[in-house]
Amino acid sequence: MRALRSSLRLIALGKGALGLATKPSTPAAAQLSLASETQMERLGGIFGATAKNGFTICLSGDLGAGKTVFSRGFLRAASGDARMRVTSPTYLLDNAYDSRDGLPGDLVVHHMDLYRLAGDVGDAYVLDLDRTLAECCCLVEWPDRLEEEPAAALGVEIRLDGACRRVTVDASSLDGDHPWRAATEELLREGEALLGPGDDEE
Repeated sequence: MRALRSSLRLIALGKGALGLATKPSTPAAAQLSLASETQMERLGGIFGATAKNGFTICLSGDLGAGKTVFSRGFLRAASGDARMRVTSPTYLLDNAYDSRDGLPGDLVVHHMDLYRLAGDVGDAYVLDLDRTLAECCCLVEWPDRLEEEPAAALGVEIRLDGACRRVTVDASSLDGDHPWRAATEELLREGEALLGPGDDEE
């Protein structure tokens, strides 16, 4: 991505209905305009730093917009290895990472690219998706290819916008004490300072 100056536009999407809402009404979504791969990788790293088995991120948006770059930042932060090799799972559908790749303890991260799936119930069966989502940490690119998208997942949508990438991070389906909801709220409070400068500002 050609480096341009970044801007960050924040939106608050607190929801409630007659006091019966099950999720907190505090802001849970942010929209960002990122100008470089460096910032996209740092964004992934914010969430990778608190990765746990059972956590899921659904990555959607335009083809080639930076979903794998986000995932690379996530995995490098989770492992503590800034040079960790992370490749697109497009042809394999699922790349799995564990302690042999430098992840701590029993953490297992599945990075899935479902672009080539047909979108029927058999796809989830082939991937053993129910078990994988419950027992592992998952990065799911193209979740709309599934018959039913994972519930209680952080949503990250990445759209092309010229030389920039418009990113929506939505934690509204996560419980109030979930660390990724807290990280999203920190993005809302601190803005682009959390991502550091773009390539042209370093």
